[in-house]
Amino acid sequence: RESETKYRGLFESIDSGYCVIEVLFDDHGQPVDYVFLETNPAFIVHTGLADAIGKRVRELAPTHEDFWFRTYGRIARTGVPERFEHRADALDRWYNVYAFRIGDPGQHRVAILFEDIKERKLRELGAAFLDELGQQLEPLSDPDEIMQVAGERICAFFGVSGCVLCDVDEARNQVTVQHGWTAPSVPSLRQTFQLDDYLTEDFARTNRAGENFLVRDTDLDPRTDAKAYALLRIRAFVVVPFVSEGHWKASYAITSERAREWRADEVALLKELSERLFLRVERARAGVALQADFGAVQRSRDDVGGARAAKDRVLAVLSDEL
Repeated sequence: RESETKYRGLFESIDSGYCVIEVLFDDHGQPVDYVFLETNPAFIVHTGLADAIGKRVRELAPTHEDFWFRTYGRIARTGVPERFEHRADALDRWYNVYAFRIGDPGQHRVAILFEDIKERKLRELGAAFLDELGQQLEPLSDPDEIMQVAGERICAFFGVSGCVLCDVDEARNQVTVQHGWTAPSVPSLRQTFQLDDYLTEDFARTNRAGENFLVRDTDLDPRTDAKAYALLRIRAFVVVPFVSEGHWKASYAITSERAREWRADEVALLKELSERLFLRVERARAGVALQADFGAVQRSRDDVGGARAAKDRVLAVLSDEL
């Protein structure tokens, strides 16, 4: 009884998820499902699955990946414990797991101690993506090429359809998309738009304050014109403004063809991406402008040199005539 009391106290007090499962095999000996025999209170926190005891995981998460059945089936058969990290797409979580067999081998029971580490993994993936993208952009000096390469990578990473950098002219009520990338299924956004054709004053006020502007569904958000966005095949978007000396100068935006719930970690990563891209594009623009100025000066020098040569030729002809 004392042992049971200690076990139960530990079982219920740990903040990691814990459960005991029975792995189910088909007639060919392949693991196809498992049933929950016991769970601790933290189990719900780490899985989101309530009232799981006595139920099969395929009842609770029908699209649960085969990886989990193969792994727990192997542990139940061999008795060799395993520690690993893996994503559970059906539950939209990422787990750090330690699993080991308990009871008689014929019972096919596995005890699982686990934690949802999704936030940490997302931070790690975001940091790795920033580093990789920075290396890919390092040799590029053309602003349009920078945004083309960056936009394609960013859209693939986030699963969105557009990534653009816009210049804002509030005096003319205009925003011009200068650089960016859009999916083939989306009309080109590289044009000039009237701000009030697409957004309310609330949008401009938010951007002037340097705050991100998020729209999850243009059909439902009263701040947007759903019909205007439908023509551009935009259903959700995030805008990160750039404010300098109190003036809203530019914006970085990503767009989605479908309604979308923007996660806090996604928005934070987009903010970091936008700042890096804006600085890189501004440097590239300055470089292009400098080259253009240098070229103009060189052409001016060439023109002066040509005029001098022509003058010398005329004087030579006049001298011969005289």
